Amino acid sequence: EQSPVAIFTMMGTLAPYKQISMSAEDIFEYAGTTNINVCNVASQIPSVQHFVYIGADVNNIGIDPTKANQSYALWTNFWIGQYKAKLATEYCVMEKFGDKGIALRPGLIAGDERVEFMNHVYTFNRMPGYEQFKTYYKQLIPHLVSSAELATDALNFIRGGDVNAFHCQTHSKQAGIAAPVGVHRFVLHNTDNIVLAAITV
Repeated sequence: EQSPVAIFTMMGTLAPYKQISMSAEDIFEYAGTTNINVCNVASQIPSVQHFVYIGADVNNIGIDPTKANQSYALWTNFWIGQYKAKLATEYCVMEKFGDKGIALRPGLIAGDERVEFMNHVYTFNRMPGYEQFKTYYKQLIPHLVSSAELATDALNFIRGGDVNAFHCQTHSKQAGIAAPVGVHRFVLHNTDNIVLAAITV
């Protein structure tokens, strides 16, 4: 019987419509505790030498954790459970695996999505024509990667590849993260206000 040498996990991604009906605590339990348990168990298996966590670039989606208890901060409160869950899981990976663990932090992920509706499973592509129009998609959407590219990065990490050559350029092994500039910076710093204004107009 072959023992595992690496563990991958990205459990806990919730569709926005599911988040509406769940509290931040429930979301943390679903998206954080589940992955933390996987990390803790994996760290106790001697053969597991690497751990790859596919999380999200939660520091660049307009969340301000200092506003988590403010009623007008609709965007922050909508995502705060995911924000805390992703960071807590990253902490576990770094604590248990050190240099042999990595958290990939993609923005949007291109690839097939499967949705169950009325006992039927429907498949659709999040980014139609991604391979043909990859350059244009990436110019429009920061930190966009495909599921296939994430899988390649995960395998390259396990094989000792160069983390600076990953498709997913936002990850826990970065020496430093360039701060957003221009319109991107303005939107990230004012997302709560923009969302509030949009729904009250």
